[in-house]
Amino acid sequence: MVGRNKQATFSFIKDRVWQKINSWSSKCLPKAGREVMIKYVLQAIPSYVMSIFLLLSSLIDAIEKMLNSFWWGNGGSNNRGIHWLSWEKLTMHKKYGGVSFKDLTAFNLAMLGKQGWKFQTHPDSLEILRTPLFHQVEEDDMVTGTIFGDSKFRRNYEDTIHVLFDCPRARNVWHHSLLWSKVYLVMWNNNTVADIIFALLGELTQDQSQMFATLLWSIWKSRNLRIWQNTTETTQEIVERARFLLYNWQLANKEKQQGVAAGASVAQPISV
Repeated sequence: MVGRNKQATFSFIKDRVWQKINSWSSKCLPKAGREVMIKYVLQAIPSYVMSIFLLLSSLIDAIEKMLNSFWWGNGGSNNRGIHWLSWEKLTMHKKYGGVSFKDLTAFNLAMLGKQGWKFQTHPDSLEILRTPLFHQVEEDDMVTGTIFGDSKFRRNYEDTIHVLFDCPRARNVWHHSLLWSKVYLVMWNNNTVADIIFALLGELTQDQSQMFATLLWSIWKSRNLRIWQNTTETTQEIVERARFLLYNWQLANKEKQQGVAAGASVAQPISV
């Protein structure tokens, strides 16, 4: 889900481009090597996101400035070199004096236009995107009944609040994770799943919020396993899967931060 701060949401694209540039800027690449690097590595990084979202012009400008500095640099992340041509000139075809680099703004619009054309010509190809998620969940026949074995559940369908928070299996999960007291208070003061989730995220600490998010995912996965594979999991299995996912996510982020810090320290000039 894309929040209000789109700059922060898509900042990972700029970070990935910067990491790639730093990993290669200290190597003495010839102009031909830099051209290949920009065309087939750096400019390919945002391709998937650009096929779905219209990126901010400020983010595209920042990426293009980094590419321009890499093209004119003389080897070293702090040596930007002299920019003999603007980026607009470099994106022109070679026979017109450019280098045929992508204009990322035009490329972004072209990718979105391709998706729009696909909707127009094949309206049934992406049927799931035309189905409102809320109604899809509420009207899903597969949540009808007592999925987690709640004999006290008497409504004609099981809604998402019951699946994630109120059925015995879900309650046991929240008790086991020591979050039930907070979940219980928020659950009875809000009427929708979204309200419950955002209210809890506003009250929990950062560590609790991370555990809360992975537990939600694990409970929903357990629900799907029960429906589609007729597999019933224990409370311990649901909690342990969430903890394992959170551990691996934290480990990956720690390694990424260490890599960025190491790259930054290498890029800094040594004072004598």
